[in-house]
Amino acid sequence: MMRRVFLLILAAGLILFACKNEKDKQGNESTVETADSDSLALQVKNAPQWALSVPQKEGYLYAVGKGSSLRPELARKKAMLEARVKLAEKLSGRGDSLNVFLRRSRVKEETQIKDGGRWRSFVLLEVPLADGEKVE
Repeated sequence: MMRRVFLLILAAGLILFACKNEKDKQGNESTVETADSDSLALQVKNAPQWALSVPQKEGYLYAVGKGSSLRPELARKKAMLEARVKLAEKLSGRGDSLNVFLRRSRVKEETQIKDGGRWRSFVLLEVPLADGEKVE
């Protein structure tokens, strides 16, 4: 089980590493975003409410992912990957059922915001829990 979580996190890291080296349409190398106070304030100001306060509902598990990129589709992929990794971390003790559990996830909410030249994507994943199913 730990091997699967490790492989999932490793795959996420490789994807994010590959994405940071892509060139934008003008041929400039994309830059790694730093978390300065102005950027964080803008993210919080423009973030949807469900991204700031993850919903909780009996019988469901939720995870929020955030991503940013010069390309909107890449920002969305990063957000989806972050949300799936968070779900996997919450479910780390589930053994073989982790893949089945993650396949049951669906996008509950999604928002993309243009912030200057970058796109910010927020994704809320929802997973229904079976009767009596518990998550730590």
